Amino acid sequence: MPTHSNPVNAGGAQPYENRCARADSDVARAEALAVWAEGGIASALGAEADRARYDWFYCRNPQGAACVNSLVHGEPKLPMGFLGIGARRLSLGGEPVPAGVLVDFVISPKHRSAFPALLLQRKGREQAFASMRIVYGLPDTKAVGVCKRLESHIKFDLPRFARVVRSQIYLERLMPRWVAVPLAAFTDSLDRIGMQVQLLFTSVVGGWVDKFDASFDGLWAALDKHDLCVGVRDREFLQWRFEQQPGHRYRTFVVRRKGSNALLMYFVCEISKTALRVKDCLHVASYRELRAGLLLLALAGRAIGASSVEIQVSANESFGRALRRAQFLQRSQRPFFAVVGEALRERAAQVRWYITQADEDV
Repeated sequence: MPTHSNPVNAGGAQPYENRCARADSDVARAEALAVWAEGGIASALGAEADRARYDWFYCRNPQGAACVNSLVHGEPKLPMGFLGIGARRLSLGGEPVPAGVLVDFVISPKHRSAFPALLLQRKGREQAFASMRIVYGLPDTKAVGVCKRLESHIKFDLPRFARVVRSQIYLERLMPRWVAVPLAAFTDSLDRIGMQVQLLFTSVVGGWVDKFDASFDGLWAALDKHDLCVGVRDREFLQWRFEQQPGHRYRTFVVRRKGSNALLMYFVCEISKTALRVKDCLHVASYRELRAGLLLLALAGRAIGASSVEIQVSANESFGRALRRAQFLQRSQRPFFAVVGEALRERAAQVRWYITQADEDV
């Protein structure tokens, strides 16, 4: 793949050069792991864990080949920055669109200034559009400033919702333990009974599964996509994203109508300390069924010992209303941006974007 170079910067330093390569090359892998370690995004589990994650995300993605960008500097040309572009397939109004997600953006501490960071982002995006029509990202706090200085066509905040299902650890922050324990037992019992009463006349049932079977393809096929921009969530993608991701273990809570094998909704979950975190979800349910599914999820989280259930999702008003009625409250938000090829910009601005954490790499 071509190499992009940049002239000497205004300060008179040696030139920075952006090098783009296939992710599965040994050189690209070695440079990425070296920059990750120097830039502070390496795994605490060591180099083998980093290599396993790199090979999973960049080399084995069924949705397409990834590209990686290394920013090199000086003589000899040493890598001092990294930006990954993972392949994604989006459905834009029901039409397939090749896309890419920007991840693992890191600059060596010795070169952390606006110029090299902006150059790496700009050149990486240019390279992505050689084969992709939409490039998007969910930058962390340190990268937000850089991303805001570059053009984006779609911008919104991805909200995080949370529901308390066991209140003791929260009450202990406000009062002595001898008060918090009985009060938590009382309020949690009332909450559990309240949820069970709301579910008395529901037509749906839920349960845990550990594998993605053909019913997930059925749910994806049944989803009305005409007014959505949504990442493909077929069985193949879900298996790669969640069953094959190294270092993580997920369980999926599914909801069906009584007497039916067809999925109404799913929630892919990961336990993190005391929180049950929903990493992905999708539904074809009515408002009432969705609200019941969220209550069933809350009860399931409580049953396995979680203190809270969290979910990050950009959704329509009906989904937001179901979350609020199921007592999920918005706790925070994070920025999302997308750069869209000119031919698709008008259509991309007219649809609703459906985004969860499945659309990134963590």
